[in-house]
Amino acid sequence: MVLKLSKGILLSILLSTALLASDKSPLVVKKNVIHTWESVGEVVQVTDKTLSIRQRLKLSEATWSLLPGAIADVKQLKSGDLIHVKGTTLQDGTYDTRRIFLVGESNPQPQTASGATPVQGADHGGPEGKAPPQVAYGGDPSLEGRGRGAPGRDSRVPAPGRPGGGSTGASEGLQSSRAVSRPRFLPGDVEGVVEQVSPENVLLAQTLYFDKESTVVGRDGEAMKGKDLKTGQRVAITIKDEMDSKTKARKAVVIRLLP
Repeated sequence: MVLKLSKGILLSILLSTALLASDKSPLVVKKNVIHTWESVGEVVQVTDKTLSIRQRLKLSEATWSLLPGAIADVKQLKSGDLIHVKGTTLQDGTYDTRRIFLVGESNPQPQTASGATPVQGADHGGPEGKAPPQVAYGGDPSLEGRGRGAPGRDSRVPAPGRPGGGSTGASEGLQSSRAVSRPRFLPGDVEGVVEQVSPENVLLAQTLYFDKESTVVGRDGEAMKGKDLKTGQRVAITIKDEMDSKTKARKAVVIRLLP
């Protein structure tokens, strides 16, 4: 009787230990967890070296700010704008937006010598774009103003010392933008082209590059390759502030497939 009781107690202890170990196992606990610093979205285009995703940014009252260069109202955003966003990713994959900065405005329309406005294609560096945007927002300060969307007379992009961000006036332009330094790209930041704007959210297209140092992980934790990625897949990406000289895209360090 004592021997049977000892075996029962021993079996109970072993079972409890196994369950406890299972609960603490990284494979069980962290398999489908989405981290705050990851960028979650749907794959819309894959090439040999780049990956473009479409993600939804949640807007709230906390999004808008009177900080220099920050967007203060959703009406200041337009489809095609290139923006730098600071916030965190929620557990459901939605991005909780805390600050939006305008990097490059959509479809700048410079006038020719005759006064006519030339027709331009929809090339903003997004999935359908032929050339990446040459911007240094959140990157090398020495390159500021050399790319598309550089501050101009009729630009909504803020220039140092010019309040309002352009000739649109204080009611529609950005707040005072006398600050020369711009926010660095930090873990959790996203940067891309606005596809759609609504009072509740922004649909953003973001292009990243990957190389042999990048890690691609399947839904069950298996190792994959970049060529295995397909359009329509839902992924979580850890981004590094490392700009590729050719694509002008930041590096995707870890790409995880989500259910």
